[in-house]
Amino acid sequence: MQRKAGPPPTLSERAKGWVSGKRPLAFVAVLLMAVLIAAPAALPTLTNANAQPTVTPVPDTETPVFTPTPTRDSLSAPKMRLRDTSKYGANIATAKGTIRIDLTHQDAPLSTNNLVALSRANFYQGSTVYKVETGKYIALGGLNEDGTGTPGYTIDPDASSKPASAGSVAMLLQSGKVSSQLIITTADGDPGVPHVVVGKVIDGLDIVRDLKVGDKINRLNISETR
Repeated sequence: MQRKAGPPPTLSERAKGWVSGKRPLAFVAVLLMAVLIAAPAALPTLTNANAQPTVTPVPDTETPVFTPTPTRDSLSAPKMRLRDTSKYGANIATAKGTIRIDLTHQDAPLSTNNLVALSRANFYQGSTVYKVETGKYIALGGLNEDGTGTPGYTIDPDASSKPASAGSVAMLLQSGKVSSQLIITTADGDPGVPHVVVGKVIDGLDIVRDLKVGDKINRLNISETR
């Protein structure tokens, strides 16, 4: 049967023919094929949208290294921090009272600087009076309760210092070196042990004379005035 002559059907007319039942199965097949073809192209876009960003390490960076806080037996010899124009003092707090000291760093700068540095590092906090020579001195500042041990270093002493008298504060020499031990004299005259005088008690000498072996130093604070 021949088709009547005339203009070809338009696209909309063809579509009406497809959905009106002339070729429904073919229409569904074509539609399904179009969906399957288009789906893979869309998948990468969806996948990339949900992907986590890639972190690229920065080259030549270093992992932070944890540096432990030095303990009382692993300190380093101090650099000179004292100022010629400053005046220094120390307060030794005990259960029996506070001892006030003037430091004479101009006379023995190396040994005085050592005492100041250890005090500022809280080395003397909780230390023990480990020796009492009645009528001569008390000794304190050892790493251990018996006065032994060092903070991890020793230094050379000053060449000279003032002679000791009642209330003198001095760094004790051990094998010719200054460490952390110090003495406070309780009477005039040579205490009989090698030492370098670094200061003088200006208040609390009666407290010094009352201290016994085993008494604790609660703290030793340094003051500085300019």
